Amino acid sequence: MKLLRFGCVALAAALFSTHALAGSHLVATLRDSAPPGFHDRVLVTLTLTNDGDEPVHYFKAATPFIETGGGLPRDQFLVTDAFGYKARYRGAWVNFGHLPASLFEIMQPGETLERTVDLTKEYDYGNGGPFTIRYDLSMDWALEPTQSTAEQRAAFLKSDQGMVSSNEIVIIAPPFVEPVRTWLSEGMRADGL
Repeated sequence: MKLLRFGCVALAAALFSTHALAGSHLVATLRDSAPPGFHDRVLVTLTLTNDGDEPVHYFKAATPFIETGGGLPRDQFLVTDAFGYKARYRGAWVNFGHLPASLFEIMQPGETLERTVDLTKEYDYGNGGPFTIRYDLSMDWALEPTQSTAEQRAAFLKSDQGMVSSNEIVIIAPPFVEPVRTWLSEGMRADGL
């Protein structure tokens, strides 16, 4: 009887794991990319892979893969200090307004995206020290009916994955230094004109 029960449990687990792998499935991996021994910048590399067997749309503006002039378009990483307090986000907050179809990209099965991101000026690291970083990507974004055609909505490949979270990494951050404004940065010339 125990053998029969074990066999049923094993069969159910195998069926569940096969079902879980079907469809689209994004995996995020984060790694510290700062040179060993250097703690003057916070560099992380994010890798996003569709390891499922179906393509999926993702909201590109919720990733660092969108071009915004070098910084993040909004708060995308969970950065916490050694006591678990969230570091304040200091970067840009781009308001994309309505969500047109052009802000969504398709990731094909097996496709991988990778980018190294400089988070040094994006978050307030206080006096510096160890910080834990994780990347979270919500998969709940969808096309807005007023900003897309019926054909675009019909072709939209929504994931049943609610959230994609990366592994956590621990980095050593430099102390935050408030940018200093000088008379040259205010647009004045050296000759006072």
